Amino acid sequence: IYQKGFNQQSKLHGDDDAFNNQKRKEHLHRVMEGTLDDLLDRRKTDLLVVSSFLCLEILFIYYRYNVRPVVLTPFLRDTEGSFKKECLDSFMDLPGETGIEIINRIESLGVRFDSMLSLLEPADSFCELVLCPAELDMHSSSPNNNVFHIGPSVLPERVIGDKLDVSRITKGKKIIYASMGSFAVVYGEACRRFFNTMIDVMKNARMKGFHLMLSVGEEIDISGLGKLPSNITIERWVSQIDVLKAASLVVTHGGLGTIKECIYYGVPMIVFPMKLDQVRNAVLVEYHNLGMSAKIEEISSEALLTNMMYVLTDGVIENNIKAMQAVFREKEEAEEGVEIIESLLKEQGQAIQVESFKA
Repeated sequence: IYQKGFNQQSKLHGDDDAFNNQKRKEHLHRVMEGTLDDLLDRRKTDLLVVSSFLCLEILFIYYRYNVRPVVLTPFLRDTEGSFKKECLDSFMDLPGETGIEIINRIESLGVRFDSMLSLLEPADSFCELVLCPAELDMHSSSPNNNVFHIGPSVLPERVIGDKLDVSRITKGKKIIYASMGSFAVVYGEACRRFFNTMIDVMKNARMKGFHLMLSVGEEIDISGLGKLPSNITIERWVSQIDVLKAASLVVTHGGLGTIKECIYYGVPMIVFPMKLDQVRNAVLVEYHNLGMSAKIEEISSEALLTNMMYVLTDGVIENNIKAMQAVFREKEEAEEGVEIIESLLKEQGQAIQVESFKA
């Protein structure tokens, strides 16, 4: 249903509601029409592990196949957020006829409900694994006992993008890594202003001992960035983890994946949040004093240079990033997600045995 290239296509269309609603409608129709029958019904699937972004698909699958899901949430919700609320918001964003069709299909399965909230009620009972330690959040526990914060799910051997010999390129200089994500072009003029400002900062005499690894994404016109000083390397898409292992500072848009990897490798950050959860992630970086956040609309070479030198030399930030790094590595090694999934499978197996005995 979600074929290769789907993520890239979605990023390209950004906040295009017409496109997103049409795609959501197509995917939900395929689920409702039984595309997953062989996988989930005839094969007698016991447990489904699935992204929280597919919240309405998860709900329909639960009702149609009676398969209990484990929901993977790759971001930190605010204090008012929940998976059930995400389901409700997604349902309200649907084209009206699609929402009505979902309700009718669920009713045809023999499910009875008297309100939208009662229809969504099972969402509170689903096991949810948040792919980030709770210590990074402002509140350490969830009001829902089925929500578990596990390790950061960083993959040290992951290679996505161009694998570089970083030490050969930087020649002993301290590394600054800057990126606006894999599809930076969606941020428009703000993104170009960010890249140009980073380049301008690296021309300053104070940056003589540093080398900038600048990842610009696939769609940016590199020729428009002008002549580069020798202490800058521009790549379309680098193997980020290879760079982070050697970096002294990261300047980023604040996607949680990058922030988790920065913490895992003990690299302080300057965050320029652009949209979505990036804004809250930037607040968390400052809250725990793991770096700084700044507004992209106020970016200037002078301010950015000052902030970079501050983060690079501040002892409190260095100590805090090391402390959070220790938490992240401990949580990762604990493999709590594995234990939770195995315990759910064991419970499911016991339930099946009881039903067989009754039969």
